[in-house]
Amino acid sequence: MPLTISHVLWLMIVGGAGATVSKIAHLSAGNWIYAESMPIVPG
Repeated sequence: MPLTISHVLWLMIVGGAGATVSKIAHLSAGNWIYAESMPIVPG
């Protein structure tokens, strides 16, 4: 399967969404030691 722009974009979207969902789930469960000091939205 050739690596096209649409495949790369699809992988970036799916990977980003998975990372975001995973991070929100871990933060809400309080599994990470630095969860209280880490902002969800950097700024």
